[in-house]
Amino acid sequence: MGENKTNAEAVKDYQKQLDDIKVRVPKGYRELIKNYAKSQGISLNQLVIRAIQADAAANGISLEVPAGIKEYKKLENN
Repeated sequence: MGENKTNAEAVKDYQKQLDDIKVRVPKGYRELIKNYAKSQGISLNQLVIRAIQADAAANGISLEVPAGIKEYKKLENN
């Protein structure tokens, strides 16, 4: 297979590196948070990770994304 992966295969490989966390918020609040993240030019996921890292840093703890996590990049259709 090598370098010639389909987008679906690349996504599947990328997702194998990840864990899921479910966060419950009041109805309608998710959209507010999502819109805020969009206004900052980041995803909701990135916003949550940054918020957790900032809170940990304020308490003297460094929570960096583990090394070796490969970024998923959507393949372009040429």
